[in-house]
This record gives sequence, structure tokens and C-alpha cells, in this order.
Amino acid sequence: MSDRDETYQLNGFILYRNYFNQSSVRTCYGTAVWIKNDLNCIETPYRFNYNNVEITVMVRSHPIPNIHVVGIYRSKTNVTISQLINALTHLHNLVLTDPAIPTVLLGDFNINLMQENKGQKALKISLVTYRGYTQLINSYTTDYRTQIDHIYTNVPQIVQSTGTLESYYSDHKPIFISLKAV
Repeated sequence: MSDRDETYQLNGFILYRNYFNQSSVRTCYGTAVWIKNDLNCIETPYRFNYNNVEITVMVRSHPIPNIHVVGIYRSKTNVTISQLINALTHLHNLVLTDPAIPTVLLGDFNINLMQENKGQKALKISLVTYRGYTQLINSYTTDYRTQIDHIYTNVPQIVQSTGTLESYYSDHKPIFISLKAV
């Protein structure tokens, strides 16, 4: 099933879709980024998909120079935890090469932070312990009382607020982050 961009277009925003599907079967993949018309990006958002993990990279000049906002989608059924960790390592080795690059990683990791398990521990070691990120969402992110959507940053001092919203269209609650201008 082919989705047309016009279906998802919002007035006042530019749409970027990380979607590639050669078959006629609708997949679980297909993240989207909407950028408000008056916000400037240093680079056009681009795909950095690796190991079947969908990764969208956006580099902004505001609220802080050179901030990298990275959207992540991991299919729980198609991508193992080790494949996710390898994809995140690949991202850091090729794009986020300097730990001082201000970064926000957010999206559907499909790892429930409300339930301690090997996947949760591996992700925490990779991003929090090893790379120094702070995980910002501390509430359920789905109607099923799971916390599978995450936001990580290495610049927590400029975070104004984070949280979840309600959604009519999905059992996932949209997550958000608001940053202070510096």
C-alpha cells in the first residue's frame, strides 16, 4: 500500500518521510518529521537507516548551534537488541563522532523501561553509562502502560520540559521535548 505525502502534510510545516518500501505490503516502518516553515536546518533531514533500524538525522542551528535531533524506530519483531545497539554504535561512530555534539535521540525503541530486562539493561549501558545520555521520559508512553518511547540527551541542562500527549490515532502517546534557547 503506497501512502502519499499529501495525506500527512500539515499547513505551515515541511514534511520529511523516512519511508522506503518496494513491496505493496504496508510495513511498520515509515517515520515522519515535520519542520515548521520558519525553522532553519543546517542540513536537510536525512536517512541513516542501519541494521533495519530506522534512523532520521536532523541538524538544527537553534536553540543551540549544531544540535543533532535523531529519530529512532526499532521494530520489536524484526530487530534484536544487539542489532539496535550496533546501529546506535554505527550512528555514533559516523555521525555523532564528538561526544560534545549536542544531541537528542528520541523515538520508539520498543524496549519497555518500566520492566527490568536484558534489553533495558543493554540500552542503558550503551546510552546512559557508556555515552553519558540522560533518559528524560519517566511515564507510560502507550495506552498499554508501557514505556517504549524514549528521549535521551547529552544536554539535559537546556531541557525546558518533556512529556507525553494524548493521541486519537495511536495507542502510543506522542512524546515531546522543549529546549531552552542559549
